[in-house]
Order: sequence, then C-alpha cells, then structure tokens
Amino acid sequence: MINFNKTSGFITLTIVLIIVLLVTAITLMTGKMLLGEQRSGSNQMRYQEAANAAQFGLDKAIAQLMNNFDNQVDFEIYLAFRITMLNLVIWKKYLSVQMLCRL
Repeated sequence: MINFNKTSGFITLTIVLIIVLLVTAITLMTGKMLLGEQRSGSNQMRYQEAANAAQFGLDKAIAQLMNNFDNQVDFEIYLAFRITMLNLVIWKKYLSVQMLCRL
C-alpha cells in the first residue's frame, strides 16, 4: 500500500505556499497602484493651487495697472503689458499641456 499522508501533506503545503505568494503579490501591486493614485491626486491639487494663485496675481496686476492709468494710457506701457499677458497665456497653456502629458 502507498502512504498518501506524506504526498497529500506535500501537495497541501505547495498549494498553500502558492496562494500565499499570490496574495502577497496582489497586495504589493495594489499598494503600488494606490500610492501612484495618491501622488497623481496630490500633483493635480498642487497644480490647481498654483494655477489659481497665478490667475489671482494676474487679475490683481491688471486691476492695479488699470487704476494707475486713470484713463491716460501710455501706449508703450499698454503694448508691453499686452505682450506680457499674451506670453503668460501661452505659457499657461503650455504648462497645461505638459501636465496632461504626464498623466
């Protein structure tokens, strides 16, 4: 007669080890994925805060410049201001595209 106790014990141990390894691998992959999601969310939040702060600064600068002109706009200053604003808008769109490419 063949003793099945030793063989079945080895098979049970092998199956348990495979299951433990699979559960460990799934746990590690899930943790890595959640960490990546958390980083992505943090980056998005910081990007939004920076964009809001930049927009606030631009709005405040426009308001101060308009108050300083008092309907007597110096054309050269106004032109330089418009060019600067255009460059900032282009830069903001460039940064937005760069952030979308990273996601």
